[in-house]
Amino acid sequence: MSKTLDLIRARPHVLAVDDEREDGSSIIVTLKEGFDYADDPGCGTKGVDTVRRAEEATRADNIIPSQGGRNAKAVR
Repeated sequence: MSKTLDLIRARPHVLAVDDEREDGSSIIVTLKEGFDYADDPGCGTKGVDTVRRAEEATRADNIIPSQGGRNAKAVR
C-alpha cells in the first residue's frame, strides 16, 4: 500500500481513493460532498494514472466548493 495514497485519503475533502491500476484502470479519487475539482467544476470524481498525479489533483488549491453551493465547504 502506498503511503502517499494514505496521505491523500486523510485529506479532509477526500472521500475515497481506489487504486484500480492492477485491473488496467486508474486511481479513482472521489471528493466528499461539497467539493469539486477546480479544473472541472461540477465534478467530484477523477481518474488519474499515477500516485503523483493523485496527490497533485487533491491539493487544497486544486479543490473548490461544489457549484451546487448547498453543501459547499471551504478548503483550508
